[in-house]
Amino acid sequence: MLCLTPSPKGTERAEIWLRRNEDDAAKSRCKSEFTVAQVRQTHEALDANTAKELHGIYENLIDFGAHPNQFGVMTAMRKSEADKQVDFSVGILHAEPLTIVFALRMAVGVAVGALKTFQLVFPERFMLAGIDLEIEKLISEANALFKSYAPKGNKASPTG
Repeated sequence: MLCLTPSPKGTERAEIWLRRNEDDAAKSRCKSEFTVAQVRQTHEALDANTAKELHGIYENLIDFGAHPNQFGVMTAMRKSEADKQVDFSVGILHAEPLTIVFALRMAVGVAVGALKTFQLVFPERFMLAGIDLEIEKLISEANALFKSYAPKGNKASPTG
């Protein structure tokens, strides 16, 4: 059985996180210790591939509407013309297959990324339960499924 002993830095960081709500000073210390930049840097050091995949998903989600931007608005915009009149409408929910598949692809990518990140924290548990192999199987099956929806010539991997 693989057993990991936390590093002194890891133990110190866990203590900061666990004591976050003790007082204002503890909360401030936790916020400064767990900035997005520091968490990403740690993740990149432990698993650069998954960190890169998750950051790519984050960027895609921003580009396609997670924050208001031109791509998110234009993707949902529809133009109709009738009798010298042009109408533009922006829908909130559309039953567009490509948009739905993209949303599902992103959700699967986030789920796989979360599993792979937790695997860094609990590697022996994942191995003992066989979850590590199940993750690889899930990735393979998701890639095959989403590839069937991809435009011809697209070689991008949906989930890493």
